[in-house]
Amino acid sequence: MIRRLFLVLPLIALIAPAQESGNPSAEKLAPYYPTPETVVERMLKFGGLKHGEKMFDLGSGDGRVVIMAAQQFKADATGIEIDPDLYKQSTDRIKSLGLEKHARIING
Repeated sequence: MIRRLFLVLPLIALIAPAQESGNPSAEKLAPYYPTPETVVERMLKFGGLKHGEKMFDLGSGDGRVVIMAAQQFKADATGIEIDPDLYKQSTDRIKSLGLEKHARIING
């Protein structure tokens, strides 16, 4: 129990100031590191994603998981992204690839 507390307290200390600021864009809650495409493909295969299934990606970043799920696996993919710049980037890419019917990103 004490070991868990020591792991959780530093996380709270990092998150609390960002939440208190009232401006989510003023300070990021977590860094963004894009997952390599090969890893994304392996994750989706390992998860057994099938044609027509619904898939959700929380913290979807640039949308690469959502896009690959819709493009290669023909899934109905939805991403949730809080960062407005990443939301716009991923939404623009989805539109440019013509995947609007099968892929979407929610900003929030």
